Amino acid sequence: MNIFRSVLRPLRRTSSSLFRTSLGLPAANKRTIVYLDGLVEEDRVLIKPVRPEISQLQQKTEQQVEAAWARLTGEHSNSFVLPKDLLLQVFTHKSFRHGLLPYNERLAFYGRRLFCLQVACLVSAYSSDGPTSVAGKDVDALIAPTAGGLLHSRQAPFKVAEAAGLLPTIRWSPARKSVNGLDEDPRKSGLFEVGAQTIYAAVGAVAMCHGGAMAEQFVKKVVMGGPYGIVKTSSKESTSA
Repeated sequence: MNIFRSVLRPLRRTSSSLFRTSLGLPAANKRTIVYLDGLVEEDRVLIKPVRPEISQLQQKTEQQVEAAWARLTGEHSNSFVLPKDLLLQVFTHKSFRHGLLPYNERLAFYGRRLFCLQVACLVSAYSSDGPTSVAGKDVDALIAPTAGGLLHSRQAPFKVAEAAGLLPTIRWSPARKSVNGLDEDPRKSGLFEVGAQTIYAAVGAVAMCHGGAMAEQFVKKVVMGGPYGIVKTSSKESTSA
């Protein structure tokens, strides 16, 4: 039995590596090297070059993501520059290629906490001398419907992603194969959650790369007050209503 295991183990590693290569995962590398254990030295290394069309697709994706990021940040784009690999991770959902590429779930988890903190600070910043005020601040505003919608609903960040035109750039896959994510109801296709998570991941990425102070400015200047921010998207909705 041990003999069979020693033979099958390197074959299993090889098939897994070749599967990843066929998906074009190491497109950033010049070539993919697969090591086969247990073979003689001259047969030990198998070199498989990356297909040119995969490299071109990767470059096109990077350009689209960079353009979407510049559109979202607007005049503040120079202040919130992110590395290419981190920027791609912001725009990659876990459903894309079954999570084999770096995705934005943990960035979104971190970013949503920072977003809610900044929203809470902005909403409760107004002075109040009421009986329920704390340190002269109107904390009752935190339980108002407006603040509750920002803190507990993903509607606002999704509207930011939609207004900025980020949805076609996000790398994700619908839960059902028959669903076209951009044409269906975003709540049914999953795009609603995906779009909001991308905005939260953007906040988390800025915090990881530039620190908490810059993340605070990103929430105030881009997510809340930017050209596609929550303030403007909310005012447009109220005007149309």
